[in-house]
Parts: sequence; C-alpha cells; structure tokens
Amino acid sequence: MSEIVNIKTQTSKKNLKYPALFTGHSTKEVQSLLKENGVDLFKWQEINASGFSSFETEKGLVGTLIFNQPKASKDFVPGDFHHNNYGFFRDNVSAFLKKIKFSDFSLVNSKTLNEDAQTGLGVGTAMAAYDFKKENSFTVSIQTANKCFENGIDRGHCVNDARYLVDTPPNLLKPDAFKNLLVEEFGKEKGFSVKVLDRKQIEKQGYNLILGVGQASDEGPYLVHVKYKNAKAKKTIGAVGKGITFDTGGLDLKPSQYMRWMKKDMGGSATLFGFAKSLKIMKPAVNFDMVFAIAENAVSANAFRPGDILTAQNGLGVEIHNTDAEGRLALASGFNYLSSLKTKFDCCFDVATLTGAIKVGLGDRVGGLFSNSNKLGLSVSQASETSADPLWLMPLPRWTKTDLKSPVADLVNAVDGYGGAITAAEFLRYFVPDETPWFHLDLFSWTDSSRDSFAHKGATGQGVQALQQWLADYK
Repeated sequence: MSEIVNIKTQTSKKNLKYPALFTGHSTKEVQSLLKENGVDLFKWQEINASGFSSFETEKGLVGTLIFNQPKASKDFVPGDFHHNNYGFFRDNVSAFLKKIKFSDFSLVNSKTLNEDAQTGLGVGTAMAAYDFKKENSFTVSIQTANKCFENGIDRGHCVNDARYLVDTPPNLLKPDAFKNLLVEEFGKEKGFSVKVLDRKQIEKQGYNLILGVGQASDEGPYLVHVKYKNAKAKKTIGAVGKGITFDTGGLDLKPSQYMRWMKKDMGGSATLFGFAKSLKIMKPAVNFDMVFAIAENAVSANAFRPGDILTAQNGLGVEIHNTDAEGRLALASGFNYLSSLKTKFDCCFDVATLTGAIKVGLGDRVGGLFSNSNKLGLSVSQASETSADPLWLMPLPRWTKTDLKSPVADLVNAVDGYGGAITAAEFLRYFVPDETPWFHLDLFSWTDSSRDSFAHKGATGQGVQALQQWLADYK
C-alpha cells in the first residue's frame, strides 16, 4: 500500500521557523505565546476568540487556533455532538494546512492544551493532508517532544489507510487485490497471522451466503481471517467487515446514479483494516479475530437470483428477496466463520456500508449503531462522542423478527418498506455467535464535499476513530 501522507516531526528549541501555528484555549494564552516568540501584531490584526486566524508578519505567516470551550448547557440533548477538545483541533488545523499548502511548519501549543487536544491536532494534521491523487510530505517542528501529537499522527494515518482503500477504483481493488493486500500487510507482522479461504474452500465448508453473492464474479469470494494475539490478553474480540469491492446490485440492478460510487461498498472492511493497523500502534492486551468478507456483487448468467434459497453454514435457509441486499449475506458468513473457531468471545462487532436507509435517517455524518447489549452499545456510543466520530444508538425492536419470516425458508434477506436499517441489523443478529454481546455499525463512509478535516471529496474512514477510542476505553 503506497504512502499517501508522509509527516515527520522534529524537536527544535532554536529560533522558531515560519510559517507557525499557535494554539491555545484563550486569546490571552495565544497572545502570550506570540509575545514570547517576538511576534508583534498590528491592532487591526485581531485574533478570533474561538477559531482560526492567520496573519502575515515580519517573521512570516502566523496562524492562531483557539478553542474557548463553552460550558455545557443545562438543556443538553444527547446527539448534539458538540465540539470537544479533540474534535475541534482535529477539524480546524486543516484551515492552517490549506493556507500553507501542506508545507513545513512550526507548532507552538499552550501549556493548557490537554492530551485530547494535542492528539486531535495530530490526527487532523494527518487527515487534512490526505490526497488520493498525490503524496503530501512535510515536517512539523515542535519546541518540546509531544508524544500525544505524534500518536495522533499515527492514528490519523490509520484513518487515511481506510480512506485510501475506499477511494481506490474498483478495477484496481478487486477481490484478489484486496485479499493480497491483507496477506502482505499482516501475514508477516509480529503478533498477527492470516488465513485465507478461497472459493473452493468456502464452498466445501458451506459458507453458501457469501458464495452466492460472489459467484458471478471472476474473482473471489474470500473469507480472510486476520488474527491478532497478545500474550497478556485475557479477553478475545471477534469482528467482521463487509468487503464488497463493487456492488452492481446483482440481478436487482442498481440505477446508474446509485451504482456510480459503489466502489465504497467495501467501506466496512476498509474501516476494519484501518482499525487493524491501529493494533500495531496500540498493542492492546486483547486478542482479536477479524474476518474480512470479500466479494464482488457482479452480474452474469451465473448470478444468484431473487427467489433462490441459500443455506448458511449454520443451517439456516435464507430466501433471497433482493440481490442488492448482499452485504448482510457476506457478513453472515463472516459470523458463521467466527462461530466455527469455537472461541468464547467476550464481544464481537461488524462494520459495513450496509443500507441507504441509515443515511436517510441520520445523514452522511452520523453512523448507525445497533447492539444486543445495553452496556456494550453505550460504551461504543460514548467512544464515538469522545472521538468526534459520531454514532447514534438505534433500536432493535422484537417485531422485526416477524418481518424477516419466509414462507419457504427460515428467513428472507430483506424486507420492503420502512426501517430497512433495522431489519438488516436484525438479520445479522441471527448469525452472531451464541450468547455474545455484539454491536453493528452501519456507515456511509463518504463525503460529497470538502469539510472539516476532509480536504477533499471522497472517503472518510468513518468509524476508525470511534473504534480506536472504544478499544482504548475497553475493560
């Protein structure tokens, strides 16, 4: 995988080099930093009380970034997703980087900036510098060693890795290429191992749901098991990522305007990939079994059909109501694989660009979060708030099981009408390893315009930061 952002940090106690970014929690703090470094501003050069400002000075370009965090409102409503230290500095450092066109700069932080703010600065620096079409390389000079900032850059690279996979055109990231990337990235990495099930092995072992989805393509399908093992681990977590490298909709063909961006239908596996790379940095004392369910939902004479019945590896018969509801079939096979490991998972989760219905309900910035465990669901929700990677906890009402009943099989793979994101999540619950706390992320993974720390239209790496924070908080 090619390097998309190359950021170096160096500690320099010599005279400050410009351009330079000064950050703090108040105008007074930043003015004091400017004075310490011999930067004089004219009276008309007012510093924003909160936000980004920039000025040309005798020394060079100066940027100021101030977050005067407001007090929490007594009428605060959950879901407001207001700015915190991490999110503000992550999103707003991009304004300065665009101003200097991603060149070398110096960073001066006030002593009041906490670890969240410093980490956010690092994550935002890496994320804003991402550009699929070219590599951005620059050096950040800091006056004293800043582990939080550097750790943030590393975390931001993991988000960018997920974005890069989603942005890669589908002719270059076919199932074979995706499978090979996972083998190359983790196959020889210390603490990791990789096992691949190809089409013949998938068929022989009865993973017929993903086999049906991928049978019309010349490549795949694959179930790729990436295992992370830590000698100090006392808990084991399972995860499945939807890796549909391109989704035509199958015989229930998508209209062209909806098919145009279906290279992003492997966004769930891309998020899991970025999260897996985070394990190299975080080195958590937790074991992970991660399954990448990879296939292309193509069209051919061999494509699976509406009305087909596919028998899952766990024996459940699934009637195909709609071939465009293929992602849940691939994920179901991934969960069946986890169950076959005969491992007692402390919890498990899946990540997917699963339904258009979730975007209709929540928009493109907020992901859907479903869980069969109140404790687990709330912990992921809190992590999404802390990481400013918002997820909203959705219901799983009991009557959705009735909606999924089939007259000729155990269940159907899709239901017409409203609540499509809910019935998709309910379908997955049939395949989660028995008596295991579980959560499901239904994401959009894309932005249609430049915003915040996303300097370009395209992939967002949605969910990576929330999962990083959840793991950091996991007990």
